[in-house]
Amino acid sequence: MTFPPSRRRDARHCPRRFWKRWAKAWQIRWRAGGHKRTFDLHRAGGLWPWALLLVFAWSGVALTLYDEIYRPTTGLFLSFQENPLATVPTQTNPSPQPPIGWEPGYHAARQHLEALAQDRNLEIHALERFAYTPHKNALKLMARTSRDVNERFGETWVYVDATDGALLGHYLPTGEAAGNTVTTWLTSLHIAAVGGVGYRVVATVLGLGVIVLSVTGVLVWWRRRGTARATKPITTPR
Repeated sequence: MTFPPSRRRDARHCPRRFWKRWAKAWQIRWRAGGHKRTFDLHRAGGLWPWALLLVFAWSGVALTLYDEIYRPTTGLFLSFQENPLATVPTQTNPSPQPPIGWEPGYHAARQHLEALAQDRNLEIHALERFAYTPHKNALKLMARTSRDVNERFGETWVYVDATDGALLGHYLPTGEAAGNTVTTWLTSLHIAAVGGVGYRVVATVLGLGVIVLSVTGVLVWWRRRGTARATKPITTPR
C-alpha cells in the first residue's frame, strides 16, 4: 500500500523515477473524493510518524511482553544487567518484616547508594521509595539520580540483605548496559515521561493519529472487500 506500483518498461512509456512516484505516498489529496482522501490519510498518516510509531510499538512490547518476547529478542543484539536478586536463594519461611528492622535497613541501603554514587560519579537527586521483598529477604532503595531519564519517578535501585544490610547489588537505568539504556528510553518515551509538556502534546497527537489510522484502515479494507465481492465471477450450476 505504501510503495508505488511498478510500471512496465517499454518504448511507449518512460517511467518516472521511483522516488518521484513514491513522493505521492506522502501527500494527502484533501479535495479528492471520500475514498481517495481516506486512502491518503491512511497511507501518509503511517509514513510521516513511522519512526515514532516504531518506538511506541516496540516499547509496548517491552512493557507488556518483556520476559516473553522483548528481553530474548533485544538480548540477541544488546547486553543487559543481570537481576541482582536472581542468584539470591528464595526463602522457604519468609519473615513478614525485615529482620534488620526498617530504619537500620534504610541507613544501610543509603550508605551503599552513596558509595555507588561516588564510585560511578553520579548525583543523587531524591530518595523516593524503600521496599521489602520477603521471599528474597532483601530490601530495595529506589532513588532518582543523574542516570535517570524518567521525569516521573526514579529507576536507580540498590538492594541490601534484610538481615545484615550487606550489599546484594544495584541497578542503573542508563550508562551500565546498552540494553537497559535503550529500554529505559523506549519505555520513558512510551509513557511520555521525558521531554516535558511539549513531548506530551506530541504523544497525544500521535495517539489520535493511531485512531485515525485504525479507522481509515478498516474503511480501506471494507471498500476493497466490497469491490472484490462485486467483481467475483458468478458460476451457474450445470
